[in-house]
Amino acid sequence: MGLITLVIVARSLLTHILATKVIFVFIGDSGNYKSTLAAVLLSFLFPGTKEDSLTLNFSSTEKGMRLLMSLLKHCLVVIDDYNTDKKEESKVEFLTVDQSRMTARVTAKSATELDQPVTTNTTLVCTAERPFNTNEASRLARVIHLEFTKGFINIERIIKLQSLAENGVFFSAMLMFIQWILKNQDRLEQEVRNKYEELRSNAAAELPDGTHPRICENAADFFLGICFFIQFCIENKYLPEDERNKYLDPIWVRIKEIIINQNRIIANYEPSGIVARSIKNALSEGKLYLKRCKDDTYVDHFLKIKEGEEPSGEFLGYIKNESSGDIYVPANTEISVILEVMPKRIQSMIPNTKIKFWTALANLGLRIPTNTSNKDRISIKGNEKPVACYRLRLPGLFEE
Repeated sequence: MGLITLVIVARSLLTHILATKVIFVFIGDSGNYKSTLAAVLLSFLFPGTKEDSLTLNFSSTEKGMRLLMSLLKHCLVVIDDYNTDKKEESKVEFLTVDQSRMTARVTAKSATELDQPVTTNTTLVCTAERPFNTNEASRLARVIHLEFTKGFINIERIIKLQSLAENGVFFSAMLMFIQWILKNQDRLEQEVRNKYEELRSNAAAELPDGTHPRICENAADFFLGICFFIQFCIENKYLPEDERNKYLDPIWVRIKEIIINQNRIIANYEPSGIVARSIKNALSEGKLYLKRCKDDTYVDHFLKIKEGEEPSGEFLGYIKNESSGDIYVPANTEISVILEVMPKRIQSMIPNTKIKFWTALANLGLRIPTNTSNKDRISIKGNEKPVACYRLRLPGLFEE
């Protein structure tokens, strides 16, 4: 995580050459050191930054956030503590759509306000317990979530990082990097753009088919900072040229993993993710079971069924391919089979009548409308006619 933090900071210093359009979100339950690491991250540019001195948070109004960010003109801004209990859609819209070319338009009614529009390019890092409240794929595609789980941050390591930050070690390194950028700005302006296009093409070729084009841009954007930080180290003889790829290759692999992981993270925090986890847990606990379409044998990914032993739970449906995360639920299956394995708070969100139930799952992005009457008809061994099924997409269903 330390190198990823460096990647974010290094990229932020290039924003006035090539604006970044991606937002980084440190996401996870309270107490997992999200704000602490965000403060360390800021200390690369502003030495001695502490967790309780983070400038912005989501309790600010949208206008206040715009104004303060314009006044600060930081290369990097942390907005702390996104409150997902409220539908702060206007702030999400502002951050995910406008942030890379933000213009504050306020009149000079007081000394704290601006008397003319100011445009600033800024790298945003937010901390949150859940992803942003949005169902818009184009907006989610502007965000990279970095998940902080229990034990993700080593307490001894974070204490050491805080000590180094307070002593200005990170700031000293970034100050030299800033000076190098200013000294070579004319040359770097073209190099940064060329490298970005190269990395974006690489990401499009290497990420899974169907990846949103903006996600490919995010991968390139994410990696761009470290590329030029390594170049800075080589040109200043801090690092031998032949060690360039020793650092870049593993970070590129890690960034691709982070990018690919976004769908799983979003799915696991949004209601659709809770439905997916509920079904996964029910399968692992034997409350539900699946059959493969190919040979009608039971799926044993969750159920360790002994040969000749029948499962004790309810039959949920069929699976064609574990890697897709898609299952096919017969249209005549009672919806109570699925509802009863979900937490009560999710049950209260989903209608318990069949038509509305499947419509609600479609609105969550779980049910995939396909053929006639929004049902797939698949051939099943032992059935004379194809079976009408609803197709469900459950990200992460078959992960260990």
